[in-house]
Amino acid sequence: MSYHKKLKREAKQVVKIIKEFWGSDVSKICIKNISTKPFDMYQIHMIIHRQQIKMEYDRSTLAIMIKDGNEYISLSQFTNESVFKGFDSFVTENMLHNFRVLDNSMKT
Repeated sequence: MSYHKKLKREAKQVVKIIKEFWGSDVSKICIKNISTKPFDMYQIHMIIHRQQIKMEYDRSTLAIMIKDGNEYISLSQFTNESVFKGFDSFVTENMLHNFRVLDNSMKT
């Protein structure tokens, strides 16, 4: 299996976790820009609670961003709650924590 296909399969696993977490509150999920060069990276775009969200995977990290006007801002700038960053952000339990923070932030 090519490395590109492995990365696409990993992105689909993240989408599965997203769907399990948000259920019917998430829509229009789209995996974009899968690349193994110069580094492993991809984006997942979606709508959650009518809000545009972008998640960016880059070398074993997962950044979560919320669309604000014409730009995306990071989850850590969107909330005062603690957010896992860096390599810790791609550990499943930490990813779920960040999803809870995102969900709570969008509901307030």
